[in-house]
Amino acid sequence: MNLLRKIPNIKCIACSFSKIGDNEFVSLDVLDLNGRQRDVELRFIWESIEFDEVRVHGQTRMLAETEIN
Repeated sequence: MNLLRKIPNIKCIACSFSKIGDNEFVSLDVLDLNGRQRDVELRFIWESIEFDEVRVHGQTRMLAETEIN
């Protein structure tokens, strides 16, 4: 199921971050699904982004996964 088709207004606001391992972090966030807010915890890996073999300094990407009931 494509969540964006069913719930088109999704926002996630990070409130805090904690390091839990090498390049592994957890953020405490507020997830807003069409105006209904829930506190969520997202665990993620932090890594550098490279474009065409040129490192872009100061930029990162976050890979995270969670389940929503």
